[in-house]
Amino acid sequence: IFVFAFIGSIVAMLFPAAPAWQYATIGEGWDGPGQGKAALQYNFATLTADNGLTADQVKQAFRDAMNVWAAVADITFTETTNRFQANTIVINFTTGLGTPLALTTYPPPTITDMVPFYLAGDLTLNDDYSWEIGNNLGNAYDLKYIAVHEIGHALGLEHSSVSGAVMYFGASPDWVFSALNQDDIDSIRSLYSFTTVAPNNPPPVTAVAIPTSGTAPATVIFTAT
Repeated sequence: IFVFAFIGSIVAMLFPAAPAWQYATIGEGWDGPGQGKAALQYNFATLTADNGLTADQVKQAFRDAMNVWAAVADITFTETTNRFQANTIVINFTTGLGTPLALTTYPPPTITDMVPFYLAGDLTLNDDYSWEIGNNLGNAYDLKYIAVHEIGHALGLEHSSVSGAVMYFGASPDWVFSALNQDDIDSIRSLYSFTTVAPNNPPPVTAVAIPTSGTAPATVIFTAT
């Protein structure tokens, strides 16, 4: 499967096959012009239970993916129960997306003239595909690998033509995330300031207890036409 995104559009999409181009950034990142800090929130909506994955395992895969980027750029992530506030990445799984493996919107102000601000940076993964953590099954996608890639889009990164980069224009059920490529690091640091924390000791992603009762508002999923 290859990653496809419309250059200059509001959503990154994963399709089975598409051409590649050299990586680019979309907009100026969550911090605005220049290389500054970004303090983001995240919220979990509907999660996958593929292949026996628990909610805690899925959440931890995404938290680990956030820490990957926080280890090399000055970005913090804090969990929130309010998915409709500004600077919040909502993580959702759904079925019926068709061919795309995942859809991710870019940071503001890239999309805010077209859709509500609270959709900026949101990730929607296609639960019609099979998911796992690692590569034990061989026919399922490594959730952490795709999470790191899609969070890269949510932070403002486009695709890279560098083979081995996590933002490379492609993905396969055989691939397992191990580390960022220098190309990934260079691209995220073109938008955000460098982190002052050693890469092997990133600032922890902050988590909160999510209420187990009550009904949360439906997540709006935006796709390009």
